[in-house]
Order: sequence, then structure tokens, then C-alpha cells
Amino acid sequence: MLFDWSPDRLWRTAMNLLQLPRCIFGQHHRDRPHAWHDGPVVRSHCIGCGKPMVKDSHGWHLASDVPAGT
Repeated sequence: MLFDWSPDRLWRTAMNLLQLPRCIFGQHHRDRPHAWHDGPVVRSHCIGCGKPMVKDSHGWHLASDVPAGT
């Protein structure tokens, strides 16, 4: 099988393609089903570009400036 044709996989692929242009302009969107708690923050990744994201007291943003476990 070359491609997983399940409805869930097709939906996620379509959402990734729709989100990617928004990422170019800095409007990243977290992947809700794959979020986890990491101490005082919640971590996930962007569904469009895959960059790590973190939610803290300031809301969701890219995790490039937040060290792990803080």
C-alpha cells in the first residue's frame, strides 16, 4: 500500500495543506490531538509546518524561545 486512504489521514493531509500558507505569515495552529503537559506548560506542534509550539500564561506560540520543562 503506497498511501493510507483512511478518512482520518485524508482529513489531516487536507488540513496540513490549508494551514501551510498561514504558517508563512506566522499564523501557526496547534495540533490538538497531539498536545501533552510538560510541567507548567502544554506542548504540541503546528499542523501546517510541524514546528514545536507551547502554551503558557501568554497563550500558544512557537517554542523556539522556551526551554523544555519550564
